[in-house]
Amino acid sequence: MARRKITQVFDDLDNKPLDENDVHVIRFSIDGSSYVMDVSSANCEKFRESISEFLAHARKDTNQRREPQNYSPKAVREWAAARGIVVAERGKLSQQIIDDYLAANP
Repeated sequence: MARRKITQVFDDLDNKPLDENDVHVIRFSIDGSSYVMDVSSANCEKFRESISEFLAHARKDTNQRREPQNYSPKAVREWAAARGIVVAERGKLSQQIIDDYLAANP
């Protein structure tokens, strides 16, 4: 018997199911904490409109120093697979996937 694993992504703002072509991942930081959300196109635009005034007056932080983070590559791969993110079974993980994992699992 064959099995097929299907991952359904839901909008973190309104909990509506998202089509795979309508998933927007928003990453942001405030007061030293980083956050990540999966949202629809409409909610992505709503978020961007909400912060646009602040972004117009902000400057980028060029002094970002990363603290070494401990994580299990196996746990990152399992986390990514559960969200439909394709990662290699072996080798180096992309920093973006590691960052997303760490943001979702503080």
